[in-house]
Amino acid sequence: MCELTKDNLGTKQILALKVIALVVLPSSLMAGPLEEPPEISLNGFNIDARAMSDCVHNAFALPQVEGRTSALETCPGKAQADCHGDRIDRVALMTCVSLETEYWEWRMDVVVDLLSNADTNFFTTEAGNLSEPLLASTVASWQKFRDVKCEYQTAHYGQGASRGREGDIVEIYCRAFETARFASDLEGRLRARCEIPLGSYVNYNCGAFE
Repeated sequence: MCELTKDNLGTKQILALKVIALVVLPSSLMAGPLEEPPEISLNGFNIDARAMSDCVHNAFALPQVEGRTSALETCPGKAQADCHGDRIDRVALMTCVSLETEYWEWRMDVVVDLLSNADTNFFTTEAGNLSEPLLASTVASWQKFRDVKCEYQTAHYGQGASRGREGDIVEIYCRAFETARFASDLEGRLRARCEIPLGSYVNYNCGAFE
């Protein structure tokens, strides 16, 4: 058998082997942090986190404001609907919506980390730089806002055990959508701040790749 070496390979053959080596690399090595969602499941229910990430990525292939709008119009709700399928009992609905909320919380946490670790500050005003401390404070304030807003939306259903199935479901849907809204808004800011081209993925260093 002839051993392949630089001495008995032509330049074109060497280049071809390099291309093959790149092609067979695991796809996870070529993915950005927002394209590596964890498996999200509970008690036999699960959501397709990869499909959700693809949905959001495709939405952000549009201009920034339109992208955030598209992400909110097309992505929230589909995963949990596929999760529970024809089952519309309280356990199925609550579990699947909670799993989708978990996905949006994961995505939000990744975006916050990327913003915190970006080479540039989160954004700048005439008063000075507003970076990681303000970002953390903003997230904490938003979490309180989300909880209060969703409790308010379900107040007329009653409190505690007397609230019933409908009130519980309305609140958990509210939390899922508000989390998706905030995660999408932060991602739009990240892409604008890091000047990510439309249709590109975000890497770990505030950069982009196709």
